[in-house]
Amino acid sequence: MSDMKSAYERAMERAEKIGKASPDELMRLDAAPKGNQMAARFMKEPVLYLDAELNKYKGSGIRKQVIDGALEIFLRYLALPSATSSREMTNRAKQGILVLKDKKKLVVQIFSQLDNMFNLYEQARQQTFNQLKQGFEQQAGRQVRGTGAQVGSQAGRADVTAQLQFRDEWSRALGELNRQYEQALEEQKQRLLKA
Repeated sequence: MSDMKSAYERAMERAEKIGKASPDELMRLDAAPKGNQMAARFMKEPVLYLDAELNKYKGSGIRKQVIDGALEIFLRYLALPSATSSREMTNRAKQGILVLKDKKKLVVQIFSQLDNMFNLYEQARQQTFNQLKQGFEQQAGRQVRGTGAQVGSQAGRADVTAQLQFRDEWSRALGELNRQYEQALEEQKQRLLKA
């Protein structure tokens, strides 16, 4: 989301262009943080009804900015699966986005593509890890045989994933994999913004 500006940042840029913000502009500037807060509460409180919260802004003139602010938060929760991110939080964010968007069929289609991408990412991450580990184990096996150590020795059974060189290579490989998938994820987020 590094390329996406927050609703608040966009509103501030507009306010700077105008010079001195009018009372209406100030009200709109305040709307995006309200949307941020509403989305954050939705993510934490499983019983919060987003529709009802959003209906409070019907006819207020700031509904779009509130939605933009909430969408900004929900999009942050759409992240590549990892040990620190949970599918549960991703799914909750998707529920929130679905409530906010009018083109529900398109949004569901994008979510399906995201789910496929997340599954492919997890498979690619596991495959990359396994290939790297296997390569290091083979290298360690050749080194053990080269030194004349017995195959069943302690050196032959060392966990290669604990080696600094393995961790460095894994970090590099994972970073490259993440860059590829983050770019695709960013494209899907942009599609959600436009939906």
